[in-house]
Amino acid sequence: MKTTQSKNTTNKKSKQRLTFPVYDEEDILNWDAAIVTPPPRPSGTIRVRLIYKGRSKPMPVGNFWEEE
Repeated sequence: MKTTQSKNTTNKKSKQRLTFPVYDEEDILNWDAAIVTPPPRPSGTIRVRLIYKGRSKPMPVGNFWEEE
């Protein structure tokens, strides 16, 4: 019986956390708020030159079929 009671207690606590707040006013949003368009972002093309540095040395691998 103790396990059933502890599960019920946990369920009651989780239900309390999932409740939604209740407000007195019907609408909490300001529908008359002005939405300003954001300023334009900078755009354009950039030029880069990549310098080839070669490839790294391969790592030595033992016989991977062997079991350790």
